[in-house]
Amino acid sequence: MTMGVRIQDVAEQAGVSPATVSRVLNNRKGISEKTRAKVLSLAAEMGYRSNQNHRTASGPMVKSIGMLYSSRMPDLVGNPFYGGVLVGLESVLRPDGYQLFSYKLTGDTYEDNRLIQQLAVSGLAGLVFVGQNVDDQDIILTARNSGLPLILVDNNIGDAGVDCVVMDNHRGISEMVKRLVDLGHRRIAFVGGPLSHSSLRERYEAYQQSLAHAGIEIDPSLVVLPSNFDGYTAMKTILQTATKPPTAVVVVNDNMAFEVMRALHEQGYRIPDDVSVTGFDDIDMSRSVIPSLTTVSVPKKEMGLLAGSRLQQLLGGVATRPVKITVSVEIVVRDSVARAAR
Repeated sequence: MTMGVRIQDVAEQAGVSPATVSRVLNNRKGISEKTRAKVLSLAAEMGYRSNQNHRTASGPMVKSIGMLYSSRMPDLVGNPFYGGVLVGLESVLRPDGYQLFSYKLTGDTYEDNRLIQQLAVSGLAGLVFVGQNVDDQDIILTARNSGLPLILVDNNIGDAGVDCVVMDNHRGISEMVKRLVDLGHRRIAFVGGPLSHSSLRERYEAYQQSLAHAGIEIDPSLVVLPSNFDGYTAMKTILQTATKPPTAVVVVNDNMAFEVMRALHEQGYRIPDDVSVTGFDDIDMSRSVIPSLTTVSVPKKEMGLLAGSRLQQLLGGVATRPVKITVSVEIVVRDSVARAAR
């Protein structure tokens, strides 16, 4: 990466005044979108970095890490899953003087790419992608190409050469389906989400493979993959269209499982006497709902710790080739699952 690139250098390459470059880099109004995009792109390509890391009044250097999170999440800190990841990240990075700043993605490729370009020249030390937007591979590649140290959490874009920390989605669903089959369930429904999300795709594939391994033919009327993560409507759709009601439902996350349970209750089904329900993530609420939810426990804080440690290596320049770190999961048996009714 070129060092010591000045605003004047970017202005000369862009064919605009240094004042225009300054206004773009500081996200001021009054600049055309064409000029803004050109300046941000050139600044990133040339390796321009603002010196926004600063010293506090007491002296120590404050270094900034940008955390980007999905547009489908209202909040990062309050999210029952990613809030735990954030705790792990902070516990590793804060002692080294790093402060974490969160940025919510919009889901619009153009706007999100522009945000990445803006952050790339803002003086951030590194970036963490937490979770996943639908079809967000393009902005991850933009972030990778910016030259900033980058790590993904609960996201993986395959062979693109980006470090990531993920969970063993396949094992979690496979063991859950096997447990249901061992309890006599044969009509096992699946409520998922958009398959463009790597974790959700892996969970759906594990469901398919596990049923095939058990010699159970998949009934398409028992599978719904809502793009809006609406478990309530998905379950109602299954109950309305299935040739025969399921005896168990595998759901891709706990929040959607709670919605599935609500839909079943409203239709007069008893859980687990009539229908067993399972989730994924083991958020705190899974212990409090009635009946308590059988789910796949994910070590959320550990994922944050591992991501923070790997980012430290990237920041220190000691990392080698990109790695994929997979954390193990385990089944937590509670009251929402029972033997299939005969």
